[in-house]
Amino acid sequence: MSDAPDKQASLETVLCFACKYDVSGLPVGGRCPECGTRVIDAALVKRHHGMAKAALILGILSLLTWWIYFLLPALLGFTGLLLARRAKREIRGGKGAVASVGMATAAEACCWVALSFAVVFLGILVIAWLAYLF
Repeated sequence: MSDAPDKQASLETVLCFACKYDVSGLPVGGRCPECGTRVIDAALVKRHHGMAKAALILGILSLLTWWIYFLLPALLGFTGLLLARRAKREIRGGKGAVASVGMATAAEACCWVALSFAVVFLGILVIAWLAYLF
């Protein structure tokens, strides 16, 4: 017997934040029949978009590694930026929790800052190299 249908069903369910009752079939704005929590509050607790999480992790890593070498934070930042943009597009298309838009936006900000640091660091290296040659 396969566990795949159970896993699929558990990925699509929305549980009440207070009592963990399955409220996925209830209308938004209604109340949980078990505890009375509003359904919209429970829907906001739904999982964040995985791509937005990955983009935020890459953005933070690129910020933490900007001083090591300009190539690593540039690669991390560029990849994180692409993931954040794709996550935002998918969330707006209805494939993900709306609460993940803020996470994707924070990831974009981290990536842009890290890419800026990488460009400045590369510029300093080029100027130092040119000063050494002449």
